[in-house]
Amino acid sequence: MLTACSGDTSSPDADTSQSAPSSEESAELPTDTESSFSDKESAESSSSAEENTESSSPDEQSEASLAPPSDLAPEGDDGANGIDGWYDRYHDRDNEKTSSSDESASPEEDFFCRSYGETVTITSYIGKGGNVVVPSEINSKKVTAISGKAFFKNSSITGIVIPETVEEFDYMNFSNCTNLASVDIKAKIAEIPETAFYNCTALSTVLLPDTVTVIGERAFMNCEGIESFILPDSVKEIKAYAFSDRENLKAVPYSKSLEKIDEGAFDMCMSLTEAEIPESVREIGNRAFDHCPKLKRVILPEGLEKIGDNTFLHKR
Repeated sequence: MLTACSGDTSSPDADTSQSAPSSEESAELPTDTESSFSDKESAESSSSAEENTESSSPDEQSEASLAPPSDLAPEGDDGANGIDGWYDRYHDRDNEKTSSSDESASPEEDFFCRSYGETVTITSYIGKGGNVVVPSEINSKKVTAISGKAFFKNSSITGIVIPETVEEFDYMNFSNCTNLASVDIKAKIAEIPETAFYNCTALSTVLLPDTVTVIGERAFMNCEGIESFILPDSVKEIKAYAFSDRENLKAVPYSKSLEKIDEGAFDMCMSLTEAEIPESVREIGNRAFDHCPKLKRVILPEGLEKIGDNTFLHKR
């Protein structure tokens, strides 16, 4: 069962249930010369509103506060374009702003989360950007996960630090963060998820923990800013298209434990000039180095057991 992250027992949406009128609504309000109320009428109206608020049950107030603002809710009755979709995009009823125990972590109001017992999953980032340090604890609960697309398409982020407490983060978490330049993953995870940093075109520095064994499909695809990439020796597999479409990559990332390079892993690495495949590699997939026009030097390991079709196709 999901619980709110905050220790506050009051409704997290209490303040939002009486939002200020929009600029259009304000423009339509009557001026003092057009319409006015006597002091007595104003007092009676205020008293009546207070009585109605007090008479409403907590459940009714909570449900009312969950309705999407008219200017934010998309058209439609259900699914991705209706109320359910609005909850997905603007955080459901179990999400709320949180606090962090880390002095160096980004401010508490920068994150939305879900609480699962004694652990927390970050679901969204709403801060101002810059270098973001994910907190290791929120309201004394350990942050163990970052859900899919939590930072998706956030152009304000320039750096990200993921703490050791995180055990998993999902696909596309940081994809299309076009100004993200540095990544420091301290989390003891086994795999960089599929499309995790896809199209992070400014990314130039990546630090991975020595627990990573798999680089997921398209994990660093179209990261044009990276010229070199250091893999920890724990990495055993580079999945399909993990490093493809890399304009400036000049050498194949090296890991002493690497066993498999999947299909298209380095496809369209336009500046790649050499590929020294580690001795530990036993299999190279189809088109792994396709469309690498500057590739001039390739060293294959003696223990290589399988090499796919068109592995070095379209090279000069």
